[in-house]
Amino acid sequence: MALNVNPNAHLVFYNKLFGPTHTVALTVKGLLAAGVKFDTNFASLAAMYAGAGSQVNLPANTTALMKDGAGTVAMLQAKTKITEWVMGLEAYFNISAANVVTPEPVVTPLPKVSIMLTGLQEGKYLFVLKVVRDITGMTLKQAKELLDTVKAGGTAAVATVLVSDAVGVLNKIVAEGGIAHLGESHPVKPSQPVPTVAKPVPQVIQLKDAQAVGQKVRGTSSGSVYYCVAVSDHVRVAARIQSGGTVSIRAEWDGHPTEDLKKLKDFGMQMKGSNYGSMHLDSSQVPYANTVGAFLLGCGVKWNQAVLSGADFIVSGGI
Repeated sequence: MALNVNPNAHLVFYNKLFGPTHTVALTVKGLLAAGVKFDTNFASLAAMYAGAGSQVNLPANTTALMKDGAGTVAMLQAKTKITEWVMGLEAYFNISAANVVTPEPVVTPLPKVSIMLTGLQEGKYLFVLKVVRDITGMTLKQAKELLDTVKAGGTAAVATVLVSDAVGVLNKIVAEGGIAHLGESHPVKPSQPVPTVAKPVPQVIQLKDAQAVGQKVRGTSSGSVYYCVAVSDHVRVAARIQSGGTVSIRAEWDGHPTEDLKKLKDFGMQMKGSNYGSMHLDSSQVPYANTVGAFLLGCGVKWNQAVLSGADFIVSGGI
């Protein structure tokens, strides 16, 4: 049974989950204006247009998601699935979302989450010791005390990080042989200042000119559209996720950021002359967010702005 019968009331769910300025919420608003009807059901979402329908099943019920009671992992999974589904509806229905006025940005606290270490794989003590020191900045003695506690059967909080960084940090620990999971969420107090960030513009522009995550940017081929996922002082990175599990990553820059370009090249990016680089990754066996997040975290470039969660990865290409 749907939660509402008024079509426009369903926008409340997307605004609540993503925020009214997020690309997903704005796309739903534009699709509603173009005549698409949405249903918000107990554990699924549906869209109907011209006799055709599309549905996405969710890992948690919609009420829990709206009330932030589904848990961090379920929330990330749900937002990723919803993003992929919503951003594919224009192609599915063969329509264009109507242009809508972008509301003023809403400043919200940035949530954090604990990374809990619960065990070590056999023979991986030194590997986990190194990655824990890298992540936390602990001394050798402090890191050893933490790992010895875990080795003796205890559980230790390695770090408390922004949700935007949690998947990448967790993956680094697990990759080195640690047994870990996401722990308790820690919302930032509203009194703490949260910086405002640039917003995407409606036009598809060159990547090097992008100022905001989520900005539509041009690829090399005619009609190829990527979405900006990270911005530094001089480097911009965009991703294009396609059916079949391929993730294409593109970088463009201004000036001569020699150190950052070396980091990208060392990480596996192929430089295409003096103005851009690209790489193509197989993400068929892991979530798209993990693949893109691992690149952004692992390449070593200091980003001024980057995607905040798996749900911010925009899908293009008929998934």
